[in-house]
Amino acid sequence: MLIAAATVVLLSGEFGTAHAFQATPSPDACIGMASYVSAVTVVNAEFILFGREEGLAGREPATFSAPDWILFAEQAEEVQESYKEIDPPSAAVVLHDTLIEQSGLSSSFGRSAASSGFVLAGLGLDEQFEETEAKQLKAGYELLSACPNYAGVIRRAVVFGLEPTSESDATPRPTPDA
Repeated sequence: MLIAAATVVLLSGEFGTAHAFQATPSPDACIGMASYVSAVTVVNAEFILFGREEGLAGREPATFSAPDWILFAEQAEEVQESYKEIDPPSAAVVLHDTLIEQSGLSSSFGRSAASSGFVLAGLGLDEQFEETEAKQLKAGYELLSACPNYAGVIRRAVVFGLEPTSESDATPRPTPDA
């Protein structure tokens, strides 16, 4: 249940359909994309490392103790603060906002699980998590649509966990700010 897990689902390619978007973004909307993806990747990598160091990674969340959930919540809050310090390119603002929202939900879930238990915590936040994940998926498609020249950078990022879905997707594209 790491924050990065939602982001991995975000652009996983399993929904491989084309989406039409109404607005054509400014050519400047993608400036700084490579730096942005790198910054988000660092934050997520730190969260994953935390999970491994604390023995939470790879465990079933139902086995976490109340202190484990408090640690998880505190780390989610640190991730949220780190995300807030990152200035996304304009094409990534909506996606970035969902990452901040997801971190807050993860913290709320952790604190609720610590006090009420894993099952009861999930009852209260399931719908919010699903809504946020749907927003992330939509924002991810919009980001790729807005910044097709950066698809290679985005796909290579651990944070997004993408695999090429075709030969053309695997072709590196120019990344001026990389």
